[in-house]
Amino acid sequence: MLSATQRLVMARSFATTALRRAHDHAHVIRAHVGQTPSGPVHDGWAGATMPFNVKNKWGFYFRSLIFCVSGFWPPFAIVHYQLHKANAGQK
Repeated sequence: MLSATQRLVMARSFATTALRRAHDHAHVIRAHVGQTPSGPVHDGWAGATMPFNVKNKWGFYFRSLIFCVSGFWPPFAIVHYQLHKANAGQK
């Protein structure tokens, strides 16, 4: 049976082992290995679930432009339409 002191020493050394290991290798630059199966997405790489291809520069540009314009433009178009509709009866 272990004494209380021995259990305390074992617990302390166990808790600091991971910190010590992480600190010793923090300065090492690791090569990018991609996403692992233990990550939040299990398909092998991070961009696979996106609805568009980010590797095609011009396709990505036009799709993102359409996405941003379609979210930003309608409120202004609706206000413009409503103001013209309201002013049409005053003429």
